[in-house]
Amino acid sequence: MANPIAAHGFIAEFCFGSNAIPLWYGVLKSANAITEGDLVKIETGLLLKYATITTDDPKVVGVSCETKTALATTRDSLIYIPAIESIVFSGQYASTGQQFTQGLIGTGHGIGRMSTGFMRLSTTASSVACIIGLKRTSAFGTAGEAMFIFGVSRLSGRGIY
Repeated sequence: MANPIAAHGFIAEFCFGSNAIPLWYGVLKSANAITEGDLVKIETGLLLKYATITTDDPKVVGVSCETKTALATTRDSLIYIPAIESIVFSGQYASTGQQFTQGLIGTGHGIGRMSTGFMRLSTTASSVACIIGLKRTSAFGTAGEAMFIFGVSRLSGRGIY
């Protein structure tokens, strides 16, 4: 069950039409820290952690697979899972006082960061993430975990124009 006050970030659950979830490599911008499960964006060919997304921002490229800190003068490699339409992710929906309901399935939502520092799906409507279901370990009427695909992605070209 999801913890309403301590989200864990995003997890790749499965990939439609494949037995394996692809892992891609990129270069983490210097003077940046990223945590496993954080959203990854791209700027001028370099990867970095996304702080908060509340609008349809097209710079999303995926979710980090590792926790890493690049020093102030050094770039570092980063393994991430691409934000493409065939990969289904899970993440906590909302926080204390918010509940996951049947009506959320099929809707678009933003991405936010909890006070603990971890990412979660936001209660703010947006088309960054499209909720497609409830994770089997969650229940309706709780601060549950949603299954979602990215509705905006630099890699797929969706939401860029």
